[in-house]
Amino acid sequence: MTRNFRQGIWFAWLLGLAMPIWAAQQPKFTSRQPATVEGTLNFASMQYWIETATGEHIMLTPEEEDEPLLLKKISQPVSLNGFKDTYSDGSIYFVPTFAPTPSSSSPFTIVKNDDYSIEIQQGEEVLQRTEEYDAIKIKHQLPLPNGQAVLFELYSGGVACPLLYQLAVAQQGALTMLSRPFGTCSDLGKFSHDANGFALDLPGNPSERWVWDSSSMTLRKQS
Repeated sequence: MTRNFRQGIWFAWLLGLAMPIWAAQQPKFTSRQPATVEGTLNFASMQYWIETATGEHIMLTPEEEDEPLLLKKISQPVSLNGFKDTYSDGSIYFVPTFAPTPSSSSPFTIVKNDDYSIEIQQGEEVLQRTEEYDAIKIKHQLPLPNGQAVLFELYSGGVACPLLYQLAVAQQGALTMLSRPFGTCSDLGKFSHDANGFALDLPGNPSERWVWDSSSMTLRKQS
């Protein structure tokens, strides 16, 4: 047995020991809340971060479609609205959004409990509690004249059906409406939005296009 061959076996054995430890230490997503951060936007080594006036570094995890907007603001003072994502190891990341800022009177919060269930909360009210998903995140919030519409991403943590969506509509003086999960299970969908709504184009067999229209307060599948 050659020296290089023995070293290769030794390295493979060490890697086999290390991989389960590494996998076990991966932090899990625990909650997402609306937030605003201010400071100087920086970019290096494919990573965005904001340095605040107190010297704190806040790491950003922007959506791919929003990166061109961030690139224009590098090295400039910024004030960004978005969501603060918290993980089980205490790490915090900021997801900026360039959509209109939703009303803060009834924010939605996602909480992951110790029993691995996940809750969607509106204030102190629990809108949904489920153990079917590994994580739930807020994809988009759209202000309404007397409330807000919120699009949630439902992550399974698996490969058979990695991602579904769910819509919540909260209005003052009315019960909050929560749609059934929808989508094609694809995590390669294209999302677009404007002041009046949003659209989701989801690949699949067949593909689907979902559209939310704030003027008519309807979510419909066009294909």
